[in-house]
Order: sequence, then C-alpha cells, then structure tokens
Amino acid sequence: MRVYRSRKYPIQYEKTQGVENEPRSIDLSMAAAAGIVTAAFIAGVVSGWMLRRRR
Repeated sequence: MRVYRSRKYPIQYEKTQGVENEPRSIDLSMAAAAGIVTAAFIAGVVSGWMLRRRR
C-alpha cells in the first residue's frame, strides 16, 4: 500500500521481497532459546537485587 503525499521527487521503483508469501520467522534451536530465556531471567534477578539494595 502506497501513501500518496506531496513528494519532492516521485517514486521510481517498487520495493519487492525476494521470497513472496513466506512469513518471517527465526529458527532457533532449543539450546539457543533456553540460553536467551536464562539470560533474561538472570538479568531480571540482578536488576531486582540492585533495586532492592538501593532501599
């Protein structure tokens, strides 16, 4: 969908994707997903500890 507004220069070409009608997704292994969850959990624990320590 194009949004037509006042433009100084006209659009010369259309952007196209290499593969059409394929949903964007990321393929992760279980180990990588577990690592990301663990890192987020540890970051939350550390930030909670720091906030509690400031009191």
